[in-house]
Amino acid sequence: DGHYSSIVNEVELIHTDIDLSVILEVAKVINIPQRIVDSLIGQRAFLTTTKKRPKALRLLIGDDSTIELMS
Repeated sequence: DGHYSSIVNEVELIHTDIDLSVILEVAKVINIPQRIVDSLIGQRAFLTTTKKRPKALRLLIGDDSTIELMS
């Protein structure tokens, strides 16, 4: 996780692969089956999965966001 990425304090990454991205304070990224690349995840953002999944992700997520991705 986190190859060539900037991950700030209190970030929670669980079962997630992130490269070439910036993850800001207190963000949570949990159980994302796709690799996240070239992305900015804002402060206190929350990403998790649901039942269906897209084939690729490119994310620009603002502060205080909550995102549910298909699994």
